[in-house]
Amino acid sequence: MRKYALVLLLAAGRAFAQDAATQQLLQEADKYYDAGEYERAASNYDRAIRSQPKDVPPAAYAKRASIYLFQKDYEAGLEWLRTVAEKAWPGDDAILEQKAVVLSRIPARKKEAIELAEKVLRRRPNAYTLHILLGDHYYQLGAGAADKTAAHYADYLKNRPSDLAEQDGLVRVKLGFALLYLGRASEAESQFDEATKATDERIAANARKGQCAAYAGEKKWDRAVTVCERVLADARALRGDPSPHFNLGLAYVNRDRLDDALKAAERFIQARPKDPKGYLLRAQIHLKRNRLADAEAQATLAEQLAPNDPQVTRELGRIYLKQKRAPKAVEKLLRAAAASPNDVDTVSALAEAYLAAGDGQAAAVQAERGLKVPGQEKNTALIALAGEGYYVAGQLPTARATLERGLAAAKAAGAAPDARLKTLLVDTINRQAAARLKADDASGAEKLLLDAREVDPESTRTNFNLGLVAIEKGRWDDAIRYLGVRLQRTPNDLLTNRVIAKAYLGAGNVDKASEHYARAAQEAGARRNNTLLGEINVEWAPLLIQQGKLDDAVERLEAAAAVAAGQPFDKAARRNLAVAYFRRGYERLRGKRQGDPVPDLEGAMRDTSVLTGSEPDVFGFALGLAYLDTGQTARASQVFQGIAKRTDRVPFLRPPFDVIGPDFFAGYTLYREGSTASRAKATTVFEKLLGKASGGLAVKVRDLLRSNWEYTAADAWGRGNLREAETALRKAGGLATGDKRLVVEHDQAVMEIDRNAAAARATFQRLADKVPEALVNLGILADRDGDSRAAYDQWVAARARGARTPRLDEWIEAKKRLFGY
Repeated sequence: MRKYALVLLLAAGRAFAQDAATQQLLQEADKYYDAGEYERAASNYDRAIRSQPKDVPPAAYAKRASIYLFQKDYEAGLEWLRTVAEKAWPGDDAILEQKAVVLSRIPARKKEAIELAEKVLRRRPNAYTLHILLGDHYYQLGAGAADKTAAHYADYLKNRPSDLAEQDGLVRVKLGFALLYLGRASEAESQFDEATKATDERIAANARKGQCAAYAGEKKWDRAVTVCERVLADARALRGDPSPHFNLGLAYVNRDRLDDALKAAERFIQARPKDPKGYLLRAQIHLKRNRLADAEAQATLAEQLAPNDPQVTRELGRIYLKQKRAPKAVEKLLRAAAASPNDVDTVSALAEAYLAAGDGQAAAVQAERGLKVPGQEKNTALIALAGEGYYVAGQLPTARATLERGLAAAKAAGAAPDARLKTLLVDTINRQAAARLKADDASGAEKLLLDAREVDPESTRTNFNLGLVAIEKGRWDDAIRYLGVRLQRTPNDLLTNRVIAKAYLGAGNVDKASEHYARAAQEAGARRNNTLLGEINVEWAPLLIQQGKLDDAVERLEAAAAVAAGQPFDKAARRNLAVAYFRRGYERLRGKRQGDPVPDLEGAMRDTSVLTGSEPDVFGFALGLAYLDTGQTARASQVFQGIAKRTDRVPFLRPPFDVIGPDFFAGYTLYREGSTASRAKATTVFEKLLGKASGGLAVKVRDLLRSNWEYTAADAWGRGNLREAETALRKAGGLATGDKRLVVEHDQAVMEIDRNAAAARATFQRLADKVPEALVNLGILADRDGDSRAAYDQWVAARARGARTPRLDEWIEAKKRLFGY
């Protein structure tokens, strides 16, 4: 098998005048060379060169020199090149190429070999043997020379003969590691993938180790786990190198296998206690577990080992960022970025730190700097950071243009739109719309929001704001449709339920509005936010009142009023509570609801400063009726007289009560109060109303005045003032009609009992069928005459007819005892 590092295949560059013997020698030498019979080949080459040194081409000299390499006779080969080959063909690149290879085999001449190889390559860039020579040289120098290593190995693979391809495995492994040093993980992966096909299992094992690192570098975590675990199971791949432990630990971290990751980190640290990477891996594990103090401690250990390592500084900056120590994060990440200005991860982290510090402009500058790194021009994550920076800085047009550029780049690349880009763009346009709305440009705001909806039709923020605009324009159905998008995603969202309730209310759907207020109230209650709950209840209560749910409305408004002091909804809470009290009290007054109406109606009148228009009169009037209905005539009188003094017309009452209602009810209250003074006042009021009333109301006033005179007569008679009583009855009689006229006649007969008992008796007998009390008085006259049995019969008959006499039952019971009934 040929040794690829020593072989040089050359074609003759020009024709040579060779005699037949020389040609024969060279042909035989080439045959022996190709057959691997190097001593016989060397003999023939030497004979030809001695015979005609100038007629033997440089390629033959190069082959002869390579035999010294095969035989590892480097000093002799170098001497032969100097005294024979270079003497015949001074400065020939083919001969110098072999000289560089020979020199590289002599440790003391290595530097001279490298210089010569680089010199020849400048003239012959396709000299693959020199590329492999230099690639191996720079590979030994490590990461600092990775760029030169990669370039020479790549040129070797490009220029080497195809029959050497099966020996590419080791070259590809080394090239892959050089590319990893350069951060070109994707290119490294392809080299390792090819190298795993090598027949030499040791090379394949090393290739898999490279794959492990490449997959980790490319963040292909699942593949990294699979390959790295295989590498760790194969001792041939490790050979004391703990890097697979590190790469596997990194993959474990990103697959949330944190216990496994910690074990991998411990093994790496055990093997390389002075390597900061192990401590950084520990820091990442603690960061995942949100143990920020532990993460900081590990990263600090790494910094002590490598104070100038930008990767360590970057990790510390990220930890400070997670700890919300933005200024400290900025400080560290600025150092890291200065050391690695083209490291995109560092630039991104620094932009995020500036955002956390509230410096959007600086964040945008850093992100834009990252976008200028070769190959990063369309990095959507950086574009998103730049856009967010402009957004935070308030530069909304620039933010929007930047983010739209990012989406266009993703689309052009055939990639799915970046979710963060879309979200930021939608937020930016929404913020522009908010500025338009603040300037009272609802149409302009709506146009912008429709643009945002084109970017993301399902954006809850956009649909919510479109719903707000639709409500402002009175387009209730549109508002419900937009708000429904957000509600479908978050059915219990308090704010959305509250706003859509207003939309349903505007659309006239009280039941749906109430349903959504109920959800909002439930969520506020779950948050234990009584102030917010009170505000919602204040909005919701009018609907409950409209639905007739008065107890619920009152209960909610009482709770709202209790927390409303000093809040913007304080006045609304007090007003709505007054209305709710009135509605419930009025329903109770009308007998449609159980309960005493007075407390509710008193509550409605407790704070008249929140009432408007005629509400104080309406609520007060209802309270007066409630007082009257519950026998609190003094309070009722005070209410009605107050209303009567304050207005000549009460528009909330139907005609003719709108004109005479306050006076009428004031008089009626005085009438019900029942004192001598109150009846006198009632008489005055009713007599005044007779001149104003007409129709049925006039009949009612006349009847009340008649009844009032009757009561006045009874009161005067009870005081022994017969004359006053007769006068009052006479006036009552002038107002009485029908059966009520008979009652007046009866009462006049009562006053005649002592003066003319016979006439009184005759009147009582005449009225007995119409006025049950006449039977009572007939019984009294019979009892006076000593006819107890007749008295008893008259009283029993009177009670059966419904006579209203206070002591009637007592009299009957007395007669029962008398007669033994």
